[in-house]
Amino acid sequence: MVNSFSLRGNRGIERAVTAVTRLCPPLTFGCAGNGLGRHPAVRLFGFKWRRLECVPHNRQSLSVDALCQGWDNGAAMNDSKKHPPFTRAASSASGRAKTKFLSALLLAASVSAAWADPYVGWAVGNHTNGYGTVMRTTDGGTNWTRQGTGQIADVNLYGVSAVDASTVWTVGDPHGGYASIYRTTDGGTNWVRKGSFTGIPHSELTELKKVFASSAAQAWAVGVGTILHTSDGGDSWTNQIPAGYESTAFQGIHSPDGVNVWATGGSNNGFATILKSGDAGLTWLRQTNGDVFKAQTLLGISAVDANSAWAVGGNPDGGYVVLHTGDGGSNWTRKYSLGLGDANEVSAVNTSTVWVACDSQILRSTDAGRHWDSPGSPPYTMGISAVSSEEAWAVVNAETSKSGSILHTSDGGTNWTTQVPGETLAPLWTISIVNPPLRPRLSIFPLNATNGVLAIQVTGPTNHVYELQAASDCLATNWQPIWVATNLTGSVLYTNSQADSCNQQFYRARVAR
Repeated sequence: MVNSFSLRGNRGIERAVTAVTRLCPPLTFGCAGNGLGRHPAVRLFGFKWRRLECVPHNRQSLSVDALCQGWDNGAAMNDSKKHPPFTRAASSASGRAKTKFLSALLLAASVSAAWADPYVGWAVGNHTNGYGTVMRTTDGGTNWTRQGTGQIADVNLYGVSAVDASTVWTVGDPHGGYASIYRTTDGGTNWVRKGSFTGIPHSELTELKKVFASSAAQAWAVGVGTILHTSDGGDSWTNQIPAGYESTAFQGIHSPDGVNVWATGGSNNGFATILKSGDAGLTWLRQTNGDVFKAQTLLGISAVDANSAWAVGGNPDGGYVVLHTGDGGSNWTRKYSLGLGDANEVSAVNTSTVWVACDSQILRSTDAGRHWDSPGSPPYTMGISAVSSEEAWAVVNAETSKSGSILHTSDGGTNWTTQVPGETLAPLWTISIVNPPLRPRLSIFPLNATNGVLAIQVTGPTNHVYELQAASDCLATNWQPIWVATNLTGSVLYTNSQADSCNQQFYRARVAR
């Protein structure tokens, strides 16, 4: 029996996955609840872990979903030296004796930008230099490239929805007598306008504010008196607006499954509009229960499933309006009411974690709205797209400077960095990041050690190139590639260990392409 610790969760492999190993003989430990024996589950070598879970199988395995934030180059190892190792009771000829619990740990740290998650995403905004702004990243925002030259008209683009790394929809102002709807199925190399003057009903003067696509074939787009739907890739469109809402300004649309659909908008009969469909938009039912009447307009909607959804907006009395339902919309509860101005967009990661972009701050909750983090942000943060409780992107539409910016956080919103620094962007309205990342995650864990040789198993999907690196020094500052493979599933790598000189060895792995 050997010890193995595996990392699972949403931090991703392209952020450094560092195996800090202290070699040890086989041992057995007990699991109690969400902890390791009698040791607290919240700390391990001085580090706070979000969750520890004991997983019994033929090897004792401690699986870790995610790690706390704030580790940089070598910080994990340096800090771990300050804390004594665990001890265990072991049987011996002379009775039970204390021996060191020499561990094999996996730590995730932000070692360098090269190991960042390769998320793909798009941001859209106002027209400049003769065409609407479409920005694309394939590396989590380290680099952004403008697309659509010679293909997209000279219009403002307000909504974007990325289905995957290849398929994206965007909508905006009318041009040539009908609404602007564009789609790409090759990652943005070619943007094709969808619909026609006769093929898009009642849209000659309609600006489309938002779009949500569930596939390359199916999408919805909303505007004033408009809920457009296509099921054939945009070749034909139907206005699914129900009677009585022909003048309502719709600004939010979302479907978690392509069948259940929510649309949100402005005032109708004195308060904001929430419509829900359970048949892909063929029929709609207005939802009015709970705190919906406290909102004058609802600008964004994000649903996790058929039951859990968030809607955000504002009202004339002030205070952001952040509504949540956990029962499919039978009841809506206001979860946040502070702030000045509007809550502009919402991104729900799961039933617990939600991010909200507001006029003067970005909100985050990891407990379904019971508590909120609310760091400041530039004025008029209009769009947000989150992939986890730690990582999100937001876009800004700065009215005073007539410019835009793209913000990114990887520490739960404590710090936001401006991506594309030094470059003047057009005012931006929305952003859509594809989750999961472009390249798959993988796992790495030590198996055993014999005569100074450490066996490491790296497991990942096929058809990708993987790289394993080891630190050539005891401070984990110098990294050297030691193995590259195109198929890691079931593969085991043997490499010399520095454990004899360092008492610990550092490894990291990534999907190279």
